[in-house]
Amino acid sequence: YTTMTTRDDAWIGVAGEFLAASVLQRRFKTIATASSSSPYDLILENYSGVFYKCQVKSTWYAQEVNKKFYWQWHPSRHNKKSYESKDVDFFAFVALPIRAVFFAVTHDVTNSVFRIRKEALDVVVEQESLEKVIKNLHG
Repeated sequence: YTTMTTRDDAWIGVAGEFLAASVLQRRFKTIATASSSSPYDLILENYSGVFYKCQVKSTWYAQEVNKKFYWQWHPSRHNKKSYESKDVDFFAFVALPIRAVFFAVTHDVTNSVFRIRKEALDVVVEQESLEKVIKNLHG
């Protein structure tokens, strides 16, 4: 049993990658999209010449869970395997309707579902989460 990705799902993914790249370009020297067989979507080079791998997950709508609304993503690979630190350095969780991204290092993403309260994600949180990831990447 396999599932086909719909055209809409593919466009949501591509839109998320472009939005994440536009936020990341403020802090990285070079950004490129990865091949479709890669476990990550973007490869980034910082100004010191160090490369990082970013996996982008995108959503188009908030989900209701226990009468509260959440942005929700599934940070697993197509075969339901979890990403490992060797595969991906950090995640970019994109909420397309509000054009905001939440960044998280791979070891902080431990569940099969990643959620953020709808009202808890904005451009301030976006910048704070990116700063935290960059500090974590640099040790």
